[in-house]
Amino acid sequence: MNFVQIKAIVDQHAQKYRDSCSPSLAEMLLKLRRAVAIDYYDEQNRDQNVNVGLKHINNKTIAGQTFRRLQDTSSQKSFRERIDDLLIAGKPVGIYLPTSFGFHGFVFAGRDHGHYLLLSKFSEEGRGEGKITFGACIHENDLNAFSGRDCIYLE
Repeated sequence: MNFVQIKAIVDQHAQKYRDSCSPSLAEMLLKLRRAVAIDYYDEQNRDQNVNVGLKHINNKTIAGQTFRRLQDTSSQKSFRERIDDLLIAGKPVGIYLPTSFGFHGFVFAGRDHGHYLLLSKFSEEGRGEGKITFGACIHENDLNAFSGRDCIYLE
């Protein structure tokens, strides 16, 4: 998928609760794989406003798709090389990054001129209004600095 296709799917998604970013991230990855319908919100509806993190989703299979934490797989490659390999293979990847209000989950949406493009959703008020797509970018030379952050992908 290219950036425009990924953004179109993320744009249709919503983070329904203020602290449901982990289940929201999992749902976005499943939607990018087209494993679930665009109106799939079972993960957020289950956890609601509980900050559950990504550990609960690791090794879990939903709709025939298995989530894996990148940090739990061994490799001699750098973090950046591993992310690149997953993206080239067409596997949706999510990462937790620091923001002005803590940490938040983003999906990798592509690369452009040496930058990784990332997309996410926020529920600003926690009342289901989280429909605004938020974008960020990381320069390719800076990605390895995030190797200690939670990173999840669909196998």
